[in-house]
Amino acid sequence: YKSLVARYRNDGAIANGSVESQDIYLKKAQIAWITLRDASCQFETYDSIMGSGFGTLYTACLLKQTRERTQYLQWHIDHP
Repeated sequence: YKSLVARYRNDGAIANGSVESQDIYLKKAQIAWITLRDASCQFETYDSIMGSGFGTLYTACLLKQTRERTQYLQWHIDHP
């Protein structure tokens, strides 16, 4: 994520005449993704919320989603 933010810091602002550079859009996407990840994991683990295994299930969900996001961001690093 930090590599992409650094890469995109000034992309697009001047060339495309946009107000914000590409890193700003990446930051907005990351914040939205975190919100989606948390809500998705809350939904997926709802049935176990009162059980003793909830923390483990919720953490596993967060890790799974984070791995997928990391692969997505890595693809953008590898394909500039």
